[in-house]
Amino acid sequence: MPRAVNTGKPARAPRTTRPARAAKPEATVEAATSAEPEAAAEATTSPKRAATSKPAASTRASTKAEAPKTVRIQLVKSPIGYTERQKATVRALGLRRMQQIVERPDSPSIRGMVTAIGQLVRVIEP
Repeated sequence: MPRAVNTGKPARAPRTTRPARAAKPEATVEAATSAEPEAAAEATTSPKRAATSKPAASTRASTKAEAPKTVRIQLVKSPIGYTERQKATVRALGLRRMQQIVERPDSPSIRGMVTAIGQLVRVIEP
């Protein structure tokens, strides 16, 4: 049976409980509550600014092009057992768990990534 080696340091008993956490300072709570009345006061003191502002963005949005198209991608098969490159592609698309659905912009680069791991994902068309 091997003997214990004396390293010259005293043996330390294992810690059984976690050290207590320090309480949060109350100054941050007071600062947050004191900022609210100031914000409310600013909102009530500037009715002129609201009346003279430019037209809402919603009226101008109709003249611009529609929102960019998106594609929804679902991970339907586990990347375990596939190459590191395919696993990295799954992660780059933002897929972390099975049956997860992510929405990405419909671009050639995203479509190429989906094609590279086509056996692992499903494209959900709107």
